[in-house]
Amino acid sequence: MYTLSLLALIGASQGLVLALVLFTQPFGFRIANQILAIFIAIHAIRLAVYHVAYANLIQHYPIIILLLNLNIALGPLLFCYVKALTEQEYKWQGRDFLHFLPTFFMLAYTAIMSFSMHDLALAYRWWQGDREMQNHFVGEIILVFSALYFLVYIIAAALRLAKHQTLIEEYFSNIDGKQLRWLWLVIVLCILIGLTTFVEQIVRHYTGYSLGERQVHVAVLTVVLIYFLSFMGMRQNFIFAPKKIVESDGLSTESSLSERQQMELDVDTVYDDVAVDVEAEKNPEKYKKSGLKQDELKPLWERLERLMLDQKPYLDSDLKLADLADQMGLSANYLSQVINRGGGKKFFDYINIYRVKEACELLNNTSKSSLLHIALDAGFTSQQAFSARFKKVMQKTPSQYRKDSSKA
Repeated sequence: MYTLSLLALIGASQGLVLALVLFTQPFGFRIANQILAIFIAIHAIRLAVYHVAYANLIQHYPIIILLLNLNIALGPLLFCYVKALTEQEYKWQGRDFLHFLPTFFMLAYTAIMSFSMHDLALAYRWWQGDREMQNHFVGEIILVFSALYFLVYIIAAALRLAKHQTLIEEYFSNIDGKQLRWLWLVIVLCILIGLTTFVEQIVRHYTGYSLGERQVHVAVLTVVLIYFLSFMGMRQNFIFAPKKIVESDGLSTESSLSERQQMELDVDTVYDDVAVDVEAEKNPEKYKKSGLKQDELKPLWERLERLMLDQKPYLDSDLKLADLADQMGLSANYLSQVINRGGGKKFFDYINIYRVKEACELLNNTSKSSLLHIALDAGFTSQQAFSARFKKVMQKTPSQYRKDSSKA
């Protein structure tokens, strides 16, 4: 167990240092960083317990096994972290503490039950896999409950992340760095930790197999998770950008607020409106309650198409729904409806189709330009994003399109 003990010690040390850095850094997305810091710190504390256990020291300090029950807070913490990254102006509220009530109750309950045994060494025997302790030590039930509770919140975080993917395509024309793909790997690792813990407890409880000491797989996966978070979590930037204040009637307006106040992040209103538009795209009946009447749609759609052809706003790689709405003199909500209903597309797809058309013209007329140069000129932010969108629209790569065009 020396190797596992050393691995757990290294992971715990790395996790505690990273948690301290994240929690105290004065820049970046502070609320999200602080939630992530607590998430990592709990994993680090658990790894420290594993280190003591694998080093055969736990019989001298059996009380620290109770710290493993902190894992009940991990699911809610990851869920709150995803919310912080995907909600504009996320703020910690009193009701958020309700997610952590089971953690406090479970810590208190296991402490009372453990001390009531009058012999904490029984906890060590349970940790070592003593089958006589399987049906008597409360830890068996706690681990199963905490694994299931953890999985429920991980699934909730995954659903929220999937919804975020849909919504950013309604607000941004460039989603590089905003998709939070790295969080999917974190969720997968967490699901593996939860499932393997649950399965291990079931096998120990209902079969005669001797699996030895507990949580070996969790220790390994947790170390991987901490090092991955140390690289990706600190690189994550803000997702949302400021927008101008608009009136509810859909027309842009000047405000008496200062420029700084006007630049305060107010995207959550637009974000919620766009969420309604996404649902309405699937269910046209919902548009009956929209402020945009059917007879207004055609002239607005035609004006949008003229704007796209004449001014080519899509060449701005950072173009957002609110920016285009400002050029149209509409609210972002109205413009989203115009694009959804008039073009049958999301904002992201609508803008990038124009960028692909622009790229086609450049590929036809500039045979010596590099694909990266053409991608940037057409409004894309990278050659990778350009190639992916181009192939989806044209059913061929930019290189193949250029080759075919040269033969024509």
